[in-house]
Amino acid sequence: MRGHRQSHLTCRCSFAGECSRHPATPMALSSGSRLGPYEILGTLGAGGMGEVYKARDGRLDRLVAIKVLSDRLAADVDLRQRFEREARAVAALQHAHICTLHDVGHQNGTDYLVMEYLEGQTLAERLQRGALPIDRLIRYSLEIADALDQAHRSGIVHRDLKPGNIMLTASGIKLLDFGLAKLRPRGAIAGMSDALTQTSPLTDQGAILGTLAYMAPEQIEGQPVDHRADIWAFGCIVYEMASGRRTFEGKSHAGTIAAILERDPEPLSKRQPVTPPSLDRLVSRCLAKDPDDRWQNARDLFLELRALPMSEAPSAATLGRFTKWLVAGALALALIIIASVGFVLRTFSSPERTATPGPVLRLSIAPGPGASFPEMPAIAPDATRVAFVGTSADGIKRLWIWGMDSARADMVAGTEGAALPFWAPDSKRVAFFAGGKLKRVDVAGGGPQQIADAPNGGGGSWSPDGTILFAPDAVGGLSRVPAAGGNATPVTMIDRPVKGTAVHRRPWFLPDGDHFLYLAQDLGDPSSRVHVASLQTPANATPLLTTDSEVVFSSGYLIYARGPRLLAQPFDLRRFETTGEAALIAENVPFQADRGSYAAFSVSSSGIVCYTSGGGRGRRQFVWLNHAGNLIRKVGPAEQFRDFDVSRDRRRVVVARYDSDRGLNDLWLMDVERGALSRLTTEPVSHTDPMWAPDGRHIAFSVREKVFFDIHQRGTEANARDEVLLASDVTKYVEAWSPDGQNILFCTRKGNSDVWILPLTGPRKPRIFLENGFIKDEPEFSPDGKWVAYHSNETGRWEVYVTPFPNADQKFQISTDGGLQPHWRADARELFYLALDGTLMSVKVETSGGLTASLPATLFATGLKTNPGSGQYAVSADGQQFLLLTDVETERSPAFTVLLNWRTLLTH
Repeated sequence: MRGHRQSHLTCRCSFAGECSRHPATPMALSSGSRLGPYEILGTLGAGGMGEVYKARDGRLDRLVAIKVLSDRLAADVDLRQRFEREARAVAALQHAHICTLHDVGHQNGTDYLVMEYLEGQTLAERLQRGALPIDRLIRYSLEIADALDQAHRSGIVHRDLKPGNIMLTASGIKLLDFGLAKLRPRGAIAGMSDALTQTSPLTDQGAILGTLAYMAPEQIEGQPVDHRADIWAFGCIVYEMASGRRTFEGKSHAGTIAAILERDPEPLSKRQPVTPPSLDRLVSRCLAKDPDDRWQNARDLFLELRALPMSEAPSAATLGRFTKWLVAGALALALIIIASVGFVLRTFSSPERTATPGPVLRLSIAPGPGASFPEMPAIAPDATRVAFVGTSADGIKRLWIWGMDSARADMVAGTEGAALPFWAPDSKRVAFFAGGKLKRVDVAGGGPQQIADAPNGGGGSWSPDGTILFAPDAVGGLSRVPAAGGNATPVTMIDRPVKGTAVHRRPWFLPDGDHFLYLAQDLGDPSSRVHVASLQTPANATPLLTTDSEVVFSSGYLIYARGPRLLAQPFDLRRFETTGEAALIAENVPFQADRGSYAAFSVSSSGIVCYTSGGGRGRRQFVWLNHAGNLIRKVGPAEQFRDFDVSRDRRRVVVARYDSDRGLNDLWLMDVERGALSRLTTEPVSHTDPMWAPDGRHIAFSVREKVFFDIHQRGTEANARDEVLLASDVTKYVEAWSPDGQNILFCTRKGNSDVWILPLTGPRKPRIFLENGFIKDEPEFSPDGKWVAYHSNETGRWEVYVTPFPNADQKFQISTDGGLQPHWRADARELFYLALDGTLMSVKVETSGGLTASLPATLFATGLKTNPGSGQYAVSADGQQFLLLTDVETERSPAFTVLLNWRTLLTH
């Protein structure tokens, strides 16, 4: 219940649909009086069934809403009996989006219901401001359909579903007055008795027409009513949310009734052109006059709605997180860039252009609030398109193509898990890595085609004769393969015992199609050396320079990054050597030393550079929330925190903190009670994924001292030293420590992410635990160590699963509509996880004699932007409090910049 001024308070309780300014009977209870154990705090409103009060339950110290049955209805013995039966049925409904009935009471001749007290506004009030955005419309529709499905399965029909009976709260929608429309005096059509006996003018009957406008034809005609009347009302509500207008309107009761019985509403696509076609069809079927022609159950509605956002949402939604700037107040500037780039292409890519560069021109655009650009754009050789990897609404990365003459980007179907795209010389095809394979796709259409195996691809380059040179794995040399597909053959070889080199990666063909650049990285040095070699004699490679990123050639220069600085250095194509000093052409280019040493830039064959610049990591704050999602307190300062873990006694946190000056993470300890921070690691290497040992005296973590992240442990005492637990030629991330301290679970990043067991006794030989060709992440042991919960994308979206330990011979899916980051309650009887939209979910589990799980229940909206590869919350031992790592200063998204005539900078 919102504590705002009365003018804003139509009724914020579970009886909103019954309340009005004209009570049916005088208010009988005053503030301070008591009704059973409940203290009356004030009046919320009244309706045909009785008065509604705000009250406090002194036993549980919580606010409730109480509805007192009117004297007129209480006098009807049969109605009172039906009232009690219906109340018992409604009380059995336990659903995150249905207002809870707490109690039914009778005192001194007064019958009353005690319901959940809600804060927010009704959907009817929100619709006064017009239509809803498509993403919010679909979210609300899903929640309503899910609630209806639960009620209908329990044999309960609402019968009075309308925007006034739907509350919008911080944790989502809440359906009100379930089953109460059935409790009318005999002889009255449900919902019509008041409407057809009132004599007040139509202008005073908003609530009356509000009910009438959502009634199914069979209700109006007095025919038997079942759950399909709710399906009709649902269609009316979705129509109104999409269009901002009532589905059926009339100037009188008779006019509204005639519209419902005789006319079909105007198609949504005409009232709201951006409506997805399948949503239009879904609503039309809801509004079939004959109940047999409607959707026959709410579950089918839910499943249809769930498919909408990814398949047919309008362009503003399908652009995804990385291109929202095009429709978020920055379109005008974007079009300037597009027009400017088009002009540049015509001018600077033409054969007639002069060799003398003109004035330097930087065309930049910053993303709108809450939006961001891709960090690794790949511009086509002809500079007409940009390929990038973006995360879609389902949390899965895919390939996107943005034409620079277009105001939208298009997702490329079938490219789940895409990484490191690179273009064909004709700018018509893009190659990329996904699912342990090198693939290609034609931008004109058609699905991806497999080219070669690439368990952990490290970049590639496409020559004019159709040869692709690529790094197939995280260790070893480069290979070549025809772009059409075939057998890959090795090109460069690595003799690590002699040379100490671990990997060759990020190749780049020079114009002759034979010579190429590539990076070589040593086991003991995270930086890279640039080499030039030939396909004819690859063993005769010549070292050129040291860099922190890939290197490309354009317009007579090598372009590469050192830290956040983008440099250009003259390069002689006849002698294949540098001929001058490097010069600065751009600054503040995003750089990551702990994620493969990349810089966010790309260069076309004509020398047009595009890059992202500026930005920075946001600060995050630890906060404790209670079971309702309310803030208890903040913990410690807001810093650039990343992965964290809480000790078993819930007294300390170990957290990775980003150092922007070095581009690395250090580990810090934080006192949960006082918020005091102390540094654990100081070495000039990156640390991540810390995990407490069960004894609370040691911490395991992943550290990148050389090429790969290895697993170390360190004591928490002063001057403690690292102990290497596992070092190997693959990156490993610590995920979980078994309660008995005997095993660590870790994930690899070789192709798809698999989960391994590292025994801490004996020879410490790792063995595979979960391997099925899909990504599996964030595993967590149950408190007794017999089960492991984790999330995986094997269904095409993230879902939460539980499997036995140590033998994963069974698998139980816990989430039903997407889920990430599972955490156990200390008694192993409840499992929490995040829905894909950041809502915290709860599932009751029983592990004795196998595993059984309840349906997921919604707790509250966390506001977290879910990340499948990073833990964002922890759970108290009793499951009543939650420690969240929340954004208090969002990451400053880099601006997208097109740089022209950069060679002019080299003359100054």
